[in-house]
Amino acid sequence: SEKTIVEKHLAKKLEYTFIDSGILYHYFAMVYSFLSDDLIYLQLKSRKKTIIDNSCIISRKWTKAASIAQNNRIRKIINEIIQEITRKKRFVVVGRDITTNILPNANIKIVLTANFITRINRRCDKTKSTATKNILPRDKKSYKFIEDAIKV
Repeated sequence: SEKTIVEKHLAKKLEYTFIDSGILYHYFAMVYSFLSDDLIYLQLKSRKKTIIDNSCIISRKWTKAASIAQNNRIRKIINEIIQEITRKKRFVVVGRDITTNILPNANIKIVLTANFITRINRRCDKTKSTATKNILPRDKKSYKFIEDAIKV
């Protein structure tokens, strides 16, 4: 659906720093892939200030990211990291719940969507029926975020 490309161009045009919250989950999933979610939480909690002070954003994907993104304690720490990094302003930040949960007081909020079939085609190399089965639960969770963002 190419939403991230639009967001990266926007950040470049505004001369802002681009942050993709999903990449943080992928990064921490890679770094701590050998640990349980409880130990990942403890690592992030104890190293949060160091992570914020030495932030670097990478762009690769690892499978454990989805798992740690479901852990509310880990999610809270990563959200706090994003909040602290962006406190200085001049950031374009992307993620499903950025406008509603992570940065609810942002001055500008832009919600980009793509139709269902476009997202299925983009996200999966598998058959459409498998993709549909996988994307429907995620959409159900995301719908509330989009609905709240539209109200803003």
